[in-house]
Amino acid sequence: MKKRFSHNATIQQKLVLTLLLSILTPMIIFGSIFRIYSRREFNAQTLSSIRTGFQSSINSFQDQLQLITYAERSFYSNEKVQTALSGDGHYDSIAEQQAVEDYIFYLLRSINSMVTDASIIHLSAYHLSTDYYLTKNFDQYSFPLIAPEVRENVQAYSSYLEPGQYTPTHTLSVNDDIGFTICLPLYSPPSIDNSIGFLEVIIPRSRLESLCSSLYDATDSEGLLVLTEDDHVLYEVNCDNTTRYTHLLSTMNGENQINTISYENGITVLYEHLTFKNVNLKIARIIPMRALGERSDDYITGLMVLLVALVAMAAFLMCLCTIQFTRPIQKLMAYTCAVRDGDLNAQMEDFITYDAPDEIGTLIHDVQEMVQTIHRYIIRQYQLDAENKDIQLKMLQAQINPHFLFNTLQCLAGQALELDSMVLYTAIAALGQMMHYAMDTEHVMVSLKDEKEYASSYLMLQRMRFPVQLDEQWDVSDEALPFPVPKMILQPLVENAVRHGEILKSDEHTLHVFAAVASDGLMLRITDDGIGCSTDDINMLRQRFNNLYEGLRSASMRRDTALNLSRSTLQKDSLSSVQQNVQSMQTHIGLQNVYCCCVAAGAAQFKYKTCRLTALRLNCLLRKERKMKILLVDDEPHVTRAIQQLVNWDELSIDTVLTASSGHDALEQMELYVPEILMTDVVMPDMNGLDLIKTVHANYPHTKILMISGYSDFEYIHTAMLHGGMDYLLKPLTPGALTSAIRKARDAWEKEDSERSIKRHDKQTIQRISHLAIENLLEKYFYQENTTAVHTELATLLPELSNASNCTLCVLDHRYCYQPAGTLAPNYVAIESSLRDILQRTGSGYLIHYSAKPSQSILFIYRQHDSILRALEKVIIEVNLHTQLSLHLGVCGPLPFPLCFRKAYDQAEAAFFYVLAGRTPQILVPWQEEMQKSPAPPSLNMAPLFSCLLGGSEQGLRAAISQFCAENIRRDISLAELDALLTTMHVQFTEWYNGLQLRYNGCKLSAPDSLEWTEYADTRGLFSAEKFAGALYKNLEIVQGQLRRAPSDMRIQHVVQYLEDNYAEPFSQEECAARFCMNRDYLCHLFTKELGVSMINYLNEVRIRHAKELLADASISIKDIAHQVGFEDEKYFARQFKRQENVTAAEYRAHLVSRWAKQ
Repeated sequence: MKKRFSHNATIQQKLVLTLLLSILTPMIIFGSIFRIYSRREFNAQTLSSIRTGFQSSINSFQDQLQLITYAERSFYSNEKVQTALSGDGHYDSIAEQQAVEDYIFYLLRSINSMVTDASIIHLSAYHLSTDYYLTKNFDQYSFPLIAPEVRENVQAYSSYLEPGQYTPTHTLSVNDDIGFTICLPLYSPPSIDNSIGFLEVIIPRSRLESLCSSLYDATDSEGLLVLTEDDHVLYEVNCDNTTRYTHLLSTMNGENQINTISYENGITVLYEHLTFKNVNLKIARIIPMRALGERSDDYITGLMVLLVALVAMAAFLMCLCTIQFTRPIQKLMAYTCAVRDGDLNAQMEDFITYDAPDEIGTLIHDVQEMVQTIHRYIIRQYQLDAENKDIQLKMLQAQINPHFLFNTLQCLAGQALELDSMVLYTAIAALGQMMHYAMDTEHVMVSLKDEKEYASSYLMLQRMRFPVQLDEQWDVSDEALPFPVPKMILQPLVENAVRHGEILKSDEHTLHVFAAVASDGLMLRITDDGIGCSTDDINMLRQRFNNLYEGLRSASMRRDTALNLSRSTLQKDSLSSVQQNVQSMQTHIGLQNVYCCCVAAGAAQFKYKTCRLTALRLNCLLRKERKMKILLVDDEPHVTRAIQQLVNWDELSIDTVLTASSGHDALEQMELYVPEILMTDVVMPDMNGLDLIKTVHANYPHTKILMISGYSDFEYIHTAMLHGGMDYLLKPLTPGALTSAIRKARDAWEKEDSERSIKRHDKQTIQRISHLAIENLLEKYFYQENTTAVHTELATLLPELSNASNCTLCVLDHRYCYQPAGTLAPNYVAIESSLRDILQRTGSGYLIHYSAKPSQSILFIYRQHDSILRALEKVIIEVNLHTQLSLHLGVCGPLPFPLCFRKAYDQAEAAFFYVLAGRTPQILVPWQEEMQKSPAPPSLNMAPLFSCLLGGSEQGLRAAISQFCAENIRRDISLAELDALLTTMHVQFTEWYNGLQLRYNGCKLSAPDSLEWTEYADTRGLFSAEKFAGALYKNLEIVQGQLRRAPSDMRIQHVVQYLEDNYAEPFSQEECAARFCMNRDYLCHLFTKELGVSMINYLNEVRIRHAKELLADASISIKDIAHQVGFEDEKYFARQFKRQENVTAAEYRAHLVSRWAKQ
């Protein structure tokens, strides 16, 4: 079942099921484990909290009881009452007796003021034979003494507690329910036998309940049991088994510490033996754990319900997202099914519309392109099959001509043999073989041996034409003979030597052909001792090639497909220029095929000799540079050659003469070179001259057109004049007419070009002034709150802005352009010019600068927002491709203009800096809500770096930098965070440097340069934490070296002065080192090295010196002196004084006193 489901289920169903299982399985396991462990931990934490609260409540309970005992003991601070109670009870007068009673009741009232909730305060005066009572209503009673019962074995001057109901010895109304009584036997100090009275403070039960209420939690059904020392119950509540707990307390060991015991029925008891003075209590708190378990269950159940709800919501949302994400794939599947069924004309738009540029969108686009490509290939295959059959038919028809030629040659050769002319026979045979070789179109690659034989036949025929002595040297290795080479690679080079080296115009010339197999291909070299050329001519030739190639490259000239065989980009570039320009130089030596074949064979090793150049005609390359170009078009080559020979081009200031044999060829030449003058024939195959001039006049209106023809038809003349023709020349051509017509065309073009230059310059000047003014006004939006006046002035200068309701801003910061290491610095002026050209050409915006941030280029767009952004994106892609940069723009908008101009800039800047520094960003980064919050300045701990700079080693500095980078730099750090990090580092470094300069006055320190992007970018031009650490180390290493070279005594001098000024303050070596921006160990080492004593011992010497001055004042105790000079421990002060002075501080003071007495 499982296997069948996995086989038949869709990817959408599989994803949903996988997501549900991935979420539910871990959550069920987690919930079970969480419930068990959280309940256990919750109970343990709750019990610990109860234990802590119980201890606090016991302490509060103890404090309240001690307050009562302290109130009773106030008796011993009242001397008058002590004297009265110690008397014999005889008074000289009633007033005296009344005074004694007043003293006693005053004492009782003072006790009542401290124990406000006492029911009765009772004092029995043994010597006065009187009992005194003070009720809580301040009612005073005195009765004849009835001796109270006093507990035996009570320590003198100590209180004790009596539980239970209090019964007065006299008839006295007590309305309160009594909780306990605090009793204090009174003695006449210092005797412990002379008992003079007995004091009792009776506390009501309500007060006892109030004291005990804090010892337990009644809401959780907790119980409490308080026993006296002799196990009498003082207080009891919610105790189901009093006997068990009484036995537990009676057998308890230890005092003033909480003990815990748990019973099987789920009851936990916290109990303590409380002892202070003579008051001993045993307290037990009974806690039912069942209530705690219920509370924890409720808490955990609530958490589990919330967790389940969140998981269910997450699973639901993930399922919806999965269905939404896979829906395009299902629609794409439907499209592919339609194509699979044979409907190649099916349109993707009929099945799915998906514009997002993500993986699915890319897949849909690629599938659509693939289907269309297959469709085109199928159609193309049908066309090729048809064309192939047609070509085969034409080849069969064309076989008659070569057959006739070969038969004729054979006939001629036979007649030569009959005439006994072996030389003529050999020549005709060689010519026949050469024709066979040249007409063979099946073989593209041949052996070098075949090429050698073909070239030898050519030289033999040439020697028949020019009967001179030529030394042929064929230095071809045996390994090179079978080497495969492109056909027709050798003979054209040999022909160049013959024609342009002029080696057959005189005797005793040498032609040397060298061929050998090299490591990367075949090396082929042909040298001769012909007329050659000078070194200056070769250098000029090379420069001419370079200039011409750059011009063709800027015009986007197409490369020949044969150049793909090149093994080196340098070879491709250099040979491409030769191949593409050889026709325009009119060398007529077939170098296009020659150079391409050499590249394919891997030879491409053309070595220029200082005295030889067999490959090119110098007379067309060494002419003086001219301004203008002319294109000659005729299907008969002898016409173009005649024109070239009839005209003195130097006199007409025309340096380039281009030729074309058809109208299509002429259009290609026009596209590549854009000549100033076009001279064309009228009647030509494929495209006639009239159609050609119509196209040229429409696409190149400034080109001057001259017509040549053998027809004098008026219709031809009228059409030529109508489409820009300046003259119409009839064949045969005369030199005078040709020169006059070309000069007329040249003068007209120069005049119009001069006028165009003036107009273009004036227009550019006006545009520059206007654009500069507009950009300056736009910059004011950054500074002024009220933009109405600026907007009014701007609308006057640029009326289109008055109707602009929205604006889009793009930000480019040059400081963070991703530039690969080792590349040339980019020309940001040229980049800005390209971006500004897009905005100005479309009239949709301007490029402005913000003077507060000069490193930024800001693009302001006020219309055609989407199309302009697409155009900018294409420009930046092109710039990135050619400059190896990774430029990107932060984009925000459209937003209301001009109200939200500043807001749009802030958001665009935030979008630019939001990208990750370690990843290549997308070209356009749109602003989003999460970019709103700017990163806060990081909290950097640079103290370890400063410490290592002042006292650490190079290894320590590297370790501190590594730790700093590990703590503060993430792999996914954004440009904004990186910018904030660098800013904070700069601020802290500046503060540290300023403090360092102040402390070490005279020490010359120079701050290192700020870190630049190129210092910590990797080879791809992206942020690298490792290179950042290396760059930071290089900068800080300079500072470390400066500090090491600083005089050490200067730094120690400031430390000594600090110790002298602050000797009485608490001292810490770490704080002192931090104050002077130094490492603690290094400071201690440097201090000891300079002064020969440790920092602590030096400070003690300073303190002892000041202590000796204070000892002269006898009114100040030695203990106070120790504290005043900074010693916290008097004994430590005494040891240090004795160690330094060999006498104690007291002996030193006595010595001073005796010396003063003698004086």
